[in-house]
Amino acid sequence: MEPVTLSRTRFVGSVGLLFLLQRFPHSLVEAAFAQPQPLRFFDEHSAAVVTEATARLIPGPEDDPDEAGHPGAREAGVVHYIDLLLTAFDENPPRIFAGGAWSDRHGGAENEMARFVPLAPWEERAWRRKLSRLRRRYRAGIVALDRAAGGDFTAVPPDRQDAILASKRHAAFRRLLFEHGIEGMYAVPEYGGNRGLVGWTEIGYAGDVAPAGWPDEAMAAAVADPAPPGVELPFPAQVSDERKPVRELQSHSIGDLQSFLAAAMPLLARGRQRA
Repeated sequence: MEPVTLSRTRFVGSVGLLFLLQRFPHSLVEAAFAQPQPLRFFDEHSAAVVTEATARLIPGPEDDPDEAGHPGAREAGVVHYIDLLLTAFDENPPRIFAGGAWSDRHGGAENEMARFVPLAPWEERAWRRKLSRLRRRYRAGIVALDRAAGGDFTAVPPDRQDAILASKRHAAFRRLLFEHGIEGMYAVPEYGGNRGLVGWTEIGYAGDVAPAGWPDEAMAAAVADPAPPGVELPFPAQVSDERKPVRELQSHSIGDLQSFLAAAMPLLARGRQRA
């Protein structure tokens, strides 16, 4: 063991960092310092093909200069999401349905989503069949992309990769890659994607907010996204602020059908007029 020297300044800074780390959810700190997950289904080359293909479909800053500051499939670790999905039954319980009721990202004592839910026998049979088909599709799709690229899909320029993916011959595999790419971008990170919550951060989504939820002051401060210039909403935006008719409707028992309809019909008529 080599001796380690640590200056007073670095020591004080490190202690301060430890204090800050205690204030972050354990799962987030663990993910930040975790080593890249070893692949279980893909080998090095097939993982590279899937990485490059999904990055063409959902590009990030390494894939398109116009995406600077906007993460894509590569940054979200989509290939690891797909790899874990295809090998879900390597673990017990299988990595199919994340548990709950919540994580530790917003005040939970522990990350309960990291414990996966056991499957019923019929669910296990169905998922084993589905994943078997998906593994065959990925093996065949990767071979097809390599063949179309003259041997190695990862070795051709991005515009050539785009042309291959856009061809009718690869349409089914392209749709599969895009579907799983979107899942890996925005699903809860316990499934292996959305690394560092980059997908949620990009779209301004707070993620699972239980058990703390949304306090009243946060809801009061929330402002709806305005419509883009030149786009007309199907009804005025302020309709969501008209709470009086809703309260009137809620004040009637559905068991009293006549009173319920009397309250509901004017509200429905107003909605049709706005539409």
